[in-house]
Amino acid sequence: MELPEIEKIAKENYSSAKLQNKWSECINFALFLLDNGIESENIYILAGLDENDHDSINKYFFSVISELGIKEIDKDINYNFLCYLGRKTQNHEIESIYALKILEQMYYKTNDERFLEWVAFGDAVDLLEDGINDYYEYEINKNNLSEYIKEKILLDIELYKDEIPENFYQMGFCENCNKLVIPKTGRTIFTKKLFYKCNNCKTKSSKFLWCCDNKGKRRYLEMKKT
Repeated sequence: MELPEIEKIAKENYSSAKLQNKWSECINFALFLLDNGIESENIYILAGLDENDHDSINKYFFSVISELGIKEIDKDINYNFLCYLGRKTQNHEIESIYALKILEQMYYKTNDERFLEWVAFGDAVDLLEDGINDYYEYEINKNNLSEYIKEKILLDIELYKDEIPENFYQMGFCENCNKLVIPKTGRTIFTKKLFYKCNNCKTKSSKFLWCCDNKGKRRYLEMKKT
């Protein structure tokens, strides 16, 4: 097995240990190495530790990391944790709705602005579960919710590889001119119904492909590639 894959899994498992206090994930990393034919005294010791022995787990985990030549294990631990959840949900080891609940708490635990949008998404899911469908940002329903969450995590993993524009989650692609804009809002004179206006082509009541929705994120990532 190539070192980059081993390094990726090491960082993901360690992020879960640190952010969720799930030190068993460091032990699981040692078992993963043994399953792939990578052996050492430190790996065997780590694999045999009790998951409540945090100090020993931390000591031997970093001894193993040093042996493998992995560096910067703490770098962007929040991003590595997102990758961890992506891997776990794709492998059906964690239920999508449970991953959502964890990601909702990530913003409050870390103050990482990248996870604030998961709080808004969680509110939309709560409305959906209550039978309320008067939101526009996310194309979700009770049938597609699980797969939607799994794709949303994978899309965020791609998005967060680079810096995203300021106010990204207030942006949308105008259906009329296909430009990425922050739409202006207004209300009709008599019914006071909310509408959105493109600040590029000036189309009133234009429809938008919102960047907080999976379709909008896919469009943005495709645009970046071209």
